[in-house]
Amino acid sequence: MSMLLVPLCYGLLMTLTIRGCIEKGGPGGILALLAPNWSVITRPWVWLEASKFVFLSLHLGLGVIPTYASYNKYHHNIIR
Repeated sequence: MSMLLVPLCYGLLMTLTIRGCIEKGGPGGILALLAPNWSVITRPWVWLEASKFVFLSLHLGLGVIPTYASYNKYHHNIIR
């Protein structure tokens, strides 16, 4: 299945890139993605947002919930 889907995804990506270059204003948009504004990195709020996304993507502390749930008996009344 992956032998079919991986080349298909790359082909779709290349097709959309070429289609984006053909459209009006397309090359400017693609160049804006490939040449970012590096002066934004000096702003502190950018680093705070990046650290927030890193913290949320790691799911710190979420392994505790399944661990406690594994010790819960099936008919245990958790509301009480």
